[in-house]
Amino acid sequence: MPARRPAGARPATLSNLAADAGSVAGTWQRHPTAVSLCYVAGSQSVDHGMSRFTAFSLALLAAAGLAGARGLAAASARSSSLAVTPDGGMLAVTNPDSDSLTLLDAASLEVLAEVPVGRSPRAVAIDPGGTRAYVSGRLDDSLTMVDLWRWRAIASRTVGHQPGGVVAGADARVYAAATGAGKVMVFDGHTLALLATVDTEPAPDGLALAADGRTLYVTHAPSGRLSVVDTATAAVRRVIPLPEDADLAGAAALDEATRRAYIPATHARNVSPLRFDTTLVPFAAVVDLVAERELPRRRVAISIADRAVSRPADALVIGGRLWVVHAGSGDLSVIDLRAGRAVAHLLVGENPTGMAVAPDGATVYIHDALGDRVTVIDVAALAVRAAVSVTHSPLPAAVRRGKLLFNTSRPAAIARDRWISCAGCHPDGKSDGRTWPFPDGPRNTPSLLGVRDTLPIHWSGDLDELQDVELTVRTLQAGTGLAAGPSNCEPACDRAPPNAGRSRDLDDLAAFMASLRPSPSPHLIGGVLGAGAERGRALFAAADTGCSRCHTAPPYTDRQRHDVGTGGGPGERKGPAFDTPSLRDLVATAPYLHDGRAATLEEVLTTRNAGDRHGHTSQLGPGDVADLAAFLRSLPFEAEPDECVPDGKTLCLLAGHLRAAVVYTDPRDGTRRAARAVRLGDGAGGFAFFDSEALDVTVKAVDGRPLTPALWVFAGSLTSVPWELTVNVPGEATARTYRSSTPGCGVVDVDTFVAPAGTTAFPAGISATALPGLSAASGPATVARSTPPHVAPEIAGCRPSPTTLCLLGDRFRIEATWRNPHDASSGGARAVPLRERSGFFSFFDRGNPEVAVKLVDGRDVNGSFWLFHGPLTDLGYELVVTDTATGARRVYTHAGGGLCGAADVQAFAGAAAGPR
Repeated sequence: MPARRPAGARPATLSNLAADAGSVAGTWQRHPTAVSLCYVAGSQSVDHGMSRFTAFSLALLAAAGLAGARGLAAASARSSSLAVTPDGGMLAVTNPDSDSLTLLDAASLEVLAEVPVGRSPRAVAIDPGGTRAYVSGRLDDSLTMVDLWRWRAIASRTVGHQPGGVVAGADARVYAAATGAGKVMVFDGHTLALLATVDTEPAPDGLALAADGRTLYVTHAPSGRLSVVDTATAAVRRVIPLPEDADLAGAAALDEATRRAYIPATHARNVSPLRFDTTLVPFAAVVDLVAERELPRRRVAISIADRAVSRPADALVIGGRLWVVHAGSGDLSVIDLRAGRAVAHLLVGENPTGMAVAPDGATVYIHDALGDRVTVIDVAALAVRAAVSVTHSPLPAAVRRGKLLFNTSRPAAIARDRWISCAGCHPDGKSDGRTWPFPDGPRNTPSLLGVRDTLPIHWSGDLDELQDVELTVRTLQAGTGLAAGPSNCEPACDRAPPNAGRSRDLDDLAAFMASLRPSPSPHLIGGVLGAGAERGRALFAAADTGCSRCHTAPPYTDRQRHDVGTGGGPGERKGPAFDTPSLRDLVATAPYLHDGRAATLEEVLTTRNAGDRHGHTSQLGPGDVADLAAFLRSLPFEAEPDECVPDGKTLCLLAGHLRAAVVYTDPRDGTRRAARAVRLGDGAGGFAFFDSEALDVTVKAVDGRPLTPALWVFAGSLTSVPWELTVNVPGEATARTYRSSTPGCGVVDVDTFVAPAGTTAFPAGISATALPGLSAASGPATVARSTPPHVAPEIAGCRPSPTTLCLLGDRFRIEATWRNPHDASSGGARAVPLRERSGFFSFFDRGNPEVAVKLVDGRDVNGSFWLFHGPLTDLGYELVVTDTATGARRVYTHAGGGLCGAADVQAFAGAAAGPR
């Protein structure tokens, strides 16, 4: 059981810290002009269709049930994509496509809440007290702290670049791997203040904290090496080498009983000839933690102990057995370590990336990241007990299906005997940093980020469309192919009929590849080029170097083949001309040139550029070379015009197809200011003017098909401060500006933004049985309770539940019911917590917010608490609001069919707020 809060004590949430400092909200509350008035609702022009829309509309903040019946003993000591509270009653699961963390009751498998966190959450850790979760956001370099008592994010900060694993120690320290920056960062678990930074080898990823808290073990995915960090000195004490061909080592499982670590990884055997069953080989390295060395004779050859699998991703040691999930083949191996053979092999889902074990060791939970679910395994029976949905992916159906095809090795069409997936060499669409002996000659693996802009592909430039990866599927992966008939790549792909349009699977795979976008470089300073990089930018553009003639911005390639004098190496069969590579994301793609002969960018510019055939650089001095290399490492440094980039002032809606921003007029001085964006889900969010805990404008975007051909935009006002909302399609001229006009009412636009051509509805589910060779794990939908439920420390006032919204420091309890005026149907609403002073209710789908509620402490102004509510639907609803401190109760009714909500600035009387 988690430690109980002392009587009268308050949790260290941001809201309480702000109150102790004088309350940020107090400034806002003293401006009566900022009184909230209304919200956007459905449109009377849509009328009856709006109730139909409610049934079809976009899931923004999604989930359905989840799994788990017990909990976690040591999951907080190792990084994974899911974790269990120490009492075993709650499960926290990251949703990388939904940018959220799902919290579930482990006994009932009921989703409690889905909390917005950073972009593409990678890992979650729970503190030993079971009160907080810490989530790394891969794409926005974030670490988010989530209050597990109140089911909402309470703090966030920047963490290096592209963070990976996270663990929480008993000493209230949180360790996060800044994978892209080559560091491990140490934070205070209460405040997220930075305590220390540990420089490591490149790409630290998986973390495991020893039981005594004195040693942190860090895996490095590209090399498999294991760094040993002394937590007292915050320094690397030793680096333990693994096999030189180890790759994709993103996790470590500690067995405290035997003092060994097990690291699931892949042998990347880049020796000729390449074969489907000898190129990427699964294994688990074994490390003696006392002697701090790998034990080669103890290595677990998974394909021998069990069967052919692809991309081992996470591991646990339970009762002398090694449990390993395989992200590529979607299955689980349970291997008896004494006998050296598997005792079970289970199909568990799509792209399983993480595991957690209950405190009593009786239940294992597996996160199927692309199946958007958790699979529950009975340890004693070695059988699937349940498989439960945790979110709805917001990705368009074609992209989501293509992502599954990119990551899986299970269908025979993709690979022979489940050995290889596309992601085996392109993890997350990136480069594996290796040079492979292909039939064309030695080829360094390129990154696929931004590949839609850089056709043709392959170093020889002979694949002129993304669908031509059919050749790789059939040759390297030995799959039967995603299209019927010939590969259309004989004698070469660019000299054969097109592959586009031949099969849905191939087109979907291409759609996913086209969706891969590069991230801003970690070498930017405050989001812009540093001084050295600016000097390098001028050198890059100078006529006497000639770099920009072939590497034309913004893709930094002219998409042509050139002979730059690098094609005479051994084994080369297609040179000497090679396709001009894009220079974006260079910092993550070493080594360089088609055969990887240059270890650094400096080598590319000097010793590997004989005769100045690869740009005129021989005249450059050491300082100029350093500046030019600094510029290259800073690419990309700006977003493409057709990309939506969430930057704190921008909401990206419907997988980035719509971009929204708000400007308001500050009543204090009349200046126009940009509002802060607060994301709720893929299709919804809001903007805050003065206090990030209290929304002033809300936005919701819905794919209106099949009722109309357009994306629907709803904008709602919770303030009388004038504002302008601009919504546009990135890269297109289509844009609309919506203004606050009539106080108390909102607007709805169902005609302006035409849905992207060729897309299906957002979000769109994907059935595991829709692809050949893929099937969903089966099992009963419930799990019998065998451990106590997760019990939060006693909270005075409101306790959150799936149907209860708690606002203003848990003082106010809000519940809602809905009624359809068209057919008289009715039901209870589901609470969607967001902030200390703002929240939503949904009626049918948690991802579709239908009613917004906001509570403000206005006692300093008129002695009352102020309540605001507004509809995002044409259905009727009733809110029951209770002040748990006094027992006072108010009921607010909305008949439905209108655009206006209500503001009650005398909702609940209270004593003057006084100093806070």
